Amino acid sequence: MTVKTAAPAKPARERTKAEKTTARYAAALAVIVVASLALHAVLLLAVGVAFVAAFAVRRLRKAWRHHRAGGEAAMRRRAKFQGAAPLAEIRRHLSHDQGVPIGTVRSTR
Repeated sequence: MTVKTAAPAKPARERTKAEKTTARYAAALAVIVVASLALHAVLLLAVGVAFVAAFAVRRLRKAWRHHRAGGEAAMRRRAKFQGAAPLAEIRRHLSHDQGVPIGTVRSTR
């Protein structure tokens, strides 16, 4: 006698980042539409949709222009030790003559 084996179940497909993001923005838009319909406020609808669209475009531009290796966490680690420069240091590095404040010596160029 032979035993039939069931076909193995297909593994659940992971959602892509775009699918996850789309679901979040669709949920936000649904909340805005429901709230504006409940309050009979067309202005709320317009402002809410504009806000969500602007936020989405900003996130897309940031993702599109991302080119630096290491990501955002590495950027934060790099920026941690930079701090603010005192005015004297800024003048020293921006002056065409080392140590002379900007605007006190006429340029010879």
